[in-house]
This record gives sequence, C-alpha cells and structure tokens, in this order.
Amino acid sequence: MVSYRLLPVLFILAIGFIQVTGENPDEVPCEEETTTRTTVPSTTQTATPTTTTTVPKTTTIHPCANVDAPVTPFRRKNGYWCSMMFSLTANSINVFEYNRGVFNCKINALVLSSLESDEEKSRYIKFIQETVLYDLTALWVAASMNSTDGKYYWNDNQAVGLLDPQPTVVDPNGRVAWFLNKNSSVPGYGDFRVVPTSGLGNPQVNAVLCGAPGLQFN
Repeated sequence: MVSYRLLPVLFILAIGFIQVTGENPDEVPCEEETTTRTTVPSTTQTATPTTTTTVPKTTTIHPCANVDAPVTPFRRKNGYWCSMMFSLTANSINVFEYNRGVFNCKINALVLSSLESDEEKSRYIKFIQETVLYDLTALWVAASMNSTDGKYYWNDNQAVGLLDPQPTVVDPNGRVAWFLNKNSSVPGYGDFRVVPTSGLGNPQVNAVLCGAPGLQFN
C-alpha cells in the first residue's frame, strides 16, 4: 500500500518523465523530415509554372530597349538595327542639309543610318506615304566610297555589303541620299545618288535617316 505522502512525489516524477519523452531528440528529426517532404512537392509544383511564365517575358524584350529614342527595330544579319527618320515640318519646301541631318542624329544619341534590307525600304516608303504631309523625295543615308575599289559601302558599322544598286554620282564631293520610288507600278524602292551636301537638286533631299545598334546576336 502506497503512503499518501508519496503520491505527490510520484505524480511529479510522472510529469517529469512525460516532458522528457516529449523532448526526445530521436523524435525531432522525424518531425523535420515530415515537414521537408511536404514542402518538396509544393516547391516543385510552383517552380514549373514559374519557369513557363518566364519564357514569354524573355521573348518580348524590346530589341531596341537600349536606345533612348522612338526608333523602329529591323532585324539584320548581325543583330537589330534601330532607326528613325527626321523630316521637315508639314508643307515645308525647304531642303535638309547633310550637316543638319548628321546633327539631328547626334543630338538624339544616334548616327546616320544605313538601309540594308528591303523590309526597311518598304516600311519607310509606306510610313512616308501615310504620315508625311508634303512631298518627301529623298533621305540622307550612311554610305561612303571605298578608295581601294571605288565602290560605295554602308558605313554605320553594322550593315553588311555594298550599296545595291550602286549610287549615281551627281557630285563627287557630295554625300549619298536615298531617292524614293513611291510609285507602286514601278519596280524597286528607289535609287541612291551622290548629291551636293546642300541637299539642293531636282528632286531635293528633305529628310535624314538615323539609327543605332540594338540587341545583337551572339
């Protein structure tokens, strides 16, 4: 028979034993492992949609995001070229001097632009037909003669190859301009001519094409 005086002591020992077994270090890792197993599927499930949703974002990066000007991207052999046109005000009859064109490009952190692809030519002709309110006839472009072979090449450091067709030399000391063909019944997009830097002529030069390299291919 247990003495009533021993009951409180036994009761305290019993509580102490329960607390120790509840903190048994062998059981703690089991609880942690259970938690880890439940989070792994959760992490895997959320990672898959995350990977899927980031793919469109990489494909929608603007190829001209590095250019601080309202340019249009054109895909070329080595990467994207970002170009824009500066023209005169509506109903203007003034010419666009070559040096003024270079200056307009420079103050917008651009350079005088080449015109490499048929897409660029057709897009600019369409743009001019739909938006310019006067007869825009020619644009200054970036090309110069190679003294070795006497032929004209694009010189904005990105366009590839010769001017095609080669320009008609009106003024040997002049610069190259693109004279537009806006008549859809006549084949081609126009022709290149070396004309006086004043832009005066018949027709005259009254716009300039500027640009900068965009996203490049590795």
